[in-house]
Amino acid sequence: MAKTTLIFSLIYIIMGVGGYFASGKASVTALIPSFFGILFFIFSIIAIKKPSLNKHMLHGIMFLVLVSLGGTFKGFGKMLAWLNGQEIERLLAVQIQGTFFILNSILLICGIYSFIQARKTKDSEVPSPN
Repeated sequence: MAKTTLIFSLIYIIMGVGGYFASGKASVTALIPSFFGILFFIFSIIAIKKPSLNKHMLHGIMFLVLVSLGGTFKGFGKMLAWLNGQEIERLLAVQIQGTFFILNSILLICGIYSFIQARKTKDSEVPSPN
């Protein structure tokens, strides 16, 4: 999961920096995906370099995913309205927020799957009482 998050972190960094420059450097808020990407990157690297901290780092990543989902839910709704033909102000911001929401939803699903697999592995290692 740490390697998967590392890939997502690089996408977020590129998305934030790209959005910032595409908006003509209009607002530093365009860099928000990059800020999350940097945090995801740091947590992923720690999880990879220090396997003993893997569980803690992945829980931290999932917390950040939930925070970002809460912060981008409204933008995702506006993106859906735009896709249905509605006129949207600050279209680039809405597109970035919507994409960030979708990618974080995918990352959340990957995280949940990872936690389930880890639990199954842990349960299969425990000796059964006889």
